[in-house]
Amino acid sequence: MKTLVLSFGTDLNKTYQVTVTNPKEDLSQEEVARAMQEMITANVLAVPSGRLANIKAAKYVEKYETDIIA
Repeated sequence: MKTLVLSFGTDLNKTYQVTVTNPKEDLSQEEVARAMQEMITANVLAVPSGRLANIKAAKYVEKYETDIIA
C-alpha cells in the first residue's frame, strides 16, 4: 500500500504529520507544496501540537505485506 505523508512544523515548534491513503502517484513537488500551503493558510486542522505553521517535508511511503497464513 502506498501513502503520502505530509509533515508540517507547528507554531509550538512541534511536528505534525498527515497521512493520505491511496494518493495520486504522479504529484509534482509544486502541487504538493501548494496543497500543503493551502492547508496552512486555511487553518483546516485543529491539532494539539499547535497551528500548522510551515512545510517540513512530503514523501511517498510504500508498505509491503507478505502473508504467511492467509
